[in-house]
Amino acid sequence: MKIVLALCMSVALWAMQTIHIDERFSANITPHTSYFLDEFGKLTLFDVQKNDKLFKKIARAKLILGYHYDANLWLRVKLTNDTNRTLHKVLEYDYPIQEKIWFYTPGATVLGGYHFKIRPAKYITHPLFLTFAPHETKEIFIKARDENVGLIAKLNLLNFEDFLAKNEEAKIINMLFFGSVISLLLYNLFLLFLTRNVSYLFYT
Repeated sequence: MKIVLALCMSVALWAMQTIHIDERFSANITPHTSYFLDEFGKLTLFDVQKNDKLFKKIARAKLILGYHYDANLWLRVKLTNDTNRTLHKVLEYDYPIQEKIWFYTPGATVLGGYHFKIRPAKYITHPLFLTFAPHETKEIFIKARDENVGLIAKLNLLNFEDFLAKNEEAKIINMLFFGSVISLLLYNLFLLFLTRNVSYLFYT
């Protein structure tokens, strides 16, 4: 019995791993994040906060759970500033088409996901901007819900400069992709009007 109890306690502690950060820390923190899938979407923040046993460690670079219509995906991460300085970081939910996200920080709730975004959107992904006092620890809960596509989660904790550079790179890639699609569309419309060949209509 004691062995089983000790094993359960060690699993819980493993799932609650604290991520220690400094000025240079800028990385994917998904492997050190815990998750819980609320299949029926009924539990509140209070419900999941008081029950550590619900959560399991992700232990991989990206969490992919597939389509769950009524479910809420809960994520939990604990971050500690190991320095004597104030740190500014960006917690990024790196899945652009995530529909709804709620970031629960100590004393505040921040909305994310494309459903809640103010148009035109400034960032492609979903950032939460954080400030850490010296040696401060923050435990952050995230709730994600999507009724259209599968539940996928990837969390990065980045310096602001790294986040901006990543965001600009993603914008350029999107511009090149959609620019190519529009160019092909216009090219086939041009051939349609030039040759009067209806087959080019299907390429558009």
